[in-house]
Amino acid sequence: MRRSPVIRRYARALFELVREERRLDEVEADVRALYRALQRKEVADLLLDPRVARNRDRVWGAILGPGAQPLLLRFIRFLYFKNRIAWLREILEEFCALCDEARGLLVVEIKTAAPMPPEQADCLLARLSPKFGRTLRPAFVLDPSLIGGFRIQALDRVVDASLSKQLERLHRTILAS
Repeated sequence: MRRSPVIRRYARALFELVREERRLDEVEADVRALYRALQRKEVADLLLDPRVARNRDRVWGAILGPGAQPLLLRFIRFLYFKNRIAWLREILEEFCALCDEARGLLVVEIKTAAPMPPEQADCLLARLSPKFGRTLRPAFVLDPSLIGGFRIQALDRVVDASLSKQLERLHRTILAS
């Protein structure tokens, strides 16, 4: 997915600062926790509410916990100051992508109609990893419209082995004959 240059710039700035201070693992853990929290609409709405601005440090501290990285809290204050806080979730997502890239990881979105058993997921990742030349980090998404099978997306490649796609092909073949 193409991101705004502004989002990439802020994420890159945080990444470089964190790497320079040798706090990548600690800050990344806080960023991922915060990203998960921001996925919940009520949390995101609360944090972006201007009425919370006066108590925002206390609210952010409560969400991230007592061991929150001061560097991340300063970055969030900076986003408020620059009026970029509305882009926080996208900036955090891009930061995580930069961390994965630095570690040689590639996030692979795997859509399935039902949860994939761990053994099957491990087997699938083991077969895909050599094709991309990197260690893969799966991001599982449930999509009942697939009916069965799976759809994988990594970088600009899509592998669609879903039942819905096979039925669509069969339908086109029947219509064409």
